[in-house]
Amino acid sequence: MADVFLTLLNRSIAAGWLILAVLILRKLFFKLPKSLTLWLWAAVGLRLGCPATLKSVLSRVPRAETVKLDAVQYGAAGEPVIDSGISFIDRSLNPLFDRAAAQAGESVNPLFVWATVAGVIWLAGFCGILLAGGIRCLQLKRRLREAVPMGNGVFLCDGVGAPFVFGLFRPKIYLPGGLSEEETELIFAHERIHLKRGDPIWKLAAYLLLAVYWFHPLIWAAYVCFDRDLELACDEKAVKEMDLSRRKAYSQALVSCSQGRKTILVCPLAFGEVGVRQRIRSVLSFKKPARWAACAAAVICAVTAFCFLTDPAPASSAALELTPETAEETIHSILETLTLEANGQVHLTFPKNIPVSEDGKTRLFLTLTAVYSPEPGISEVEKLLDHEEIRTGARSIGCTLSQEKGTLLKITLRAAYQTELEGNAWRDYAADYTELIQPFAYGVVSGGRTAEAAVRTEEGDFSLPLRGETSLLLELPLPEGITLTEGEELFLLQKGGETVGSLTFLPFAADDPEVLSAVDPKTEQIPMQVFGMAMTNHAGYEDYRVVHSSKTGAVALAAYLWQDLSGSESAAAVPYQKMDCILCYDTMSAKVFAEILLEPGTLTAAELEALAKGIRLS
Repeated sequence: MADVFLTLLNRSIAAGWLILAVLILRKLFFKLPKSLTLWLWAAVGLRLGCPATLKSVLSRVPRAETVKLDAVQYGAAGEPVIDSGISFIDRSLNPLFDRAAAQAGESVNPLFVWATVAGVIWLAGFCGILLAGGIRCLQLKRRLREAVPMGNGVFLCDGVGAPFVFGLFRPKIYLPGGLSEEETELIFAHERIHLKRGDPIWKLAAYLLLAVYWFHPLIWAAYVCFDRDLELACDEKAVKEMDLSRRKAYSQALVSCSQGRKTILVCPLAFGEVGVRQRIRSVLSFKKPARWAACAAAVICAVTAFCFLTDPAPASSAALELTPETAEETIHSILETLTLEANGQVHLTFPKNIPVSEDGKTRLFLTLTAVYSPEPGISEVEKLLDHEEIRTGARSIGCTLSQEKGTLLKITLRAAYQTELEGNAWRDYAADYTELIQPFAYGVVSGGRTAEAAVRTEEGDFSLPLRGETSLLLELPLPEGITLTEGEELFLLQKGGETVGSLTFLPFAADDPEVLSAVDPKTEQIPMQVFGMAMTNHAGYEDYRVVHSSKTGAVALAAYLWQDLSGSESAAAVPYQKMDCILCYDTMSAKVFAEILLEPGTLTAAELEALAKGIRLS
């Protein structure tokens, strides 16, 4: 129900702009032929009733979808969902939704709840209006039982106060009693025009649209004005060939029929006399419009209808819509331009058209790093470009490598679209990287030598670039039967479809790299406080044992101990539980360490040690 209501809401908002345009034209050009105005109302009906719309650069509709359906249903708490195309409206409304969503919590999108409730209310209103129209038709039909036929589909009925047309498939003209012969003739000519143009069908269609979009006040205004313009258009056609004295008699007939009448505006199958004063003024002042004026009016109406019947065309190529496909294409096109010159200059080029996200939460970031070897067996990483956001437009970036850091081993460029979650936490939306390695092909673009963000090698290793890092890869030779899948906040190790462990990347404390720099990674005397981000008062590591190491890092086995205090008030009464653990770090590569936890018995001691020996952080 929420889907239906939100779709109708967006469609009514888009049609509202056209309704406003028609109402303004009716005021500015009040002498505009009403037959042309009816064509504008037909455009409104088409806008409301047709699910598909054309797109045009001439469209004056700010947004085809003001309320984002996906954001209402699936958006995270605090997501703005109003995009009206008018900035001050968006700035006023979206903070209200943000606060409401925050109060309701992250588990449920309150906007979806509101939309569901609104959908139920809409359905009740829709059924109510249809029921009211049906009842009104039955009541009117009952009153017309005593009508006396006069021939040619005309009936005389003393129970009605004004002439009208009633019926859909075989509509009939009903006239009140007491009319003179001249008045009867004039009124009959008017009502015959209704029948000739098929107005009962158009009246029913307008009523059905009113029932569907009853919640929008402009739809009610459009319905009333449409009904009046139908009568005015009939009047224009009826008095087209009349002289002034004849038009005065026609006006007098309108006055006579308006006395003591009851409105039948709400009846979907009937036309009554409405807007009598305006009609009399229009009849008495009627003049045939000049041909040039009629043509100009027709052009104005056609342009107005086209500008508001169409939706805005997609953004130009300078602002492509961000999709997984366009993100991947953009990333690859950037990576393929990485070039190293013999003089140490590095440059890359961006495409002219860079896709952007509508909500502004997903952005393009680049990280460019160079790896040097100041002395044999030692490497140093220099970040040349760190998380620079690229917005739109064609541009290039260039930098010059240091000539004093030693032998250049490789250059790595990582491009990623990252989505901001909360609190400056980011998650990759799409990512890839490319490398230039020895021997360098100077002046030659990388040629698209890329690797996926996460790939399985022929040997079965799992290579994973860490978020926010360029050249850091964790080579993880998983044993047969163990798979790695990405969860919400960590990677899950699974066996036989069941989760048996996890892989988590945790940041070091600010002073941990300094502590580790004074420790020989080959020894087993690693300070436990180094891994403090993973520990609480009821969790920790023991039996730390280095499996292999370098000058700046190590891979070690350990036991992870923890207490489950969910069902106890006393920690002293809860025994510690153990999990197999592998810890991996390299202070030269990143300010994070990898923690692998496995349920006891998942791997044998030999398999666990073989896994640890195969892990490389580079």
